[in-house]
Amino acid sequence: MSEPVFAYRFGIGWHIPASTETMASIIAEVAAKHGLTVKDLRSPDRSRRVSKPRQEAVWRMVEAKRWTLNQIGNQLGGRDHTTILHGWRQVEKRLAEAREMAMAA
Repeated sequence: MSEPVFAYRFGIGWHIPASTETMASIIAEVAAKHGLTVKDLRSPDRSRRVSKPRQEAVWRMVEAKRWTLNQIGNQLGGRDHTTILHGWRQVEKRLAEAREMAMAA
């Protein structure tokens, strides 16, 4: 199974970031997908309802490889670069777990 299939099954949805895609458009798309507002993703709310979609947005922005962790953090409510790195690692961990589960099945 390829990486796009794992990401899709995990619920992130796989796509190649368009060169015109902006951080704001990624944040808005993820918020809409999860029934949240952009304000929710930028808020200090740490509930799972908000933090998991926020981590998804972080993952997509980091994978686009066009912005620094500080730039991404600034777009998500002034978060520190280490918080952004943690969010990216959490999604990578969940993807790896999903990959292992798929291999076991």
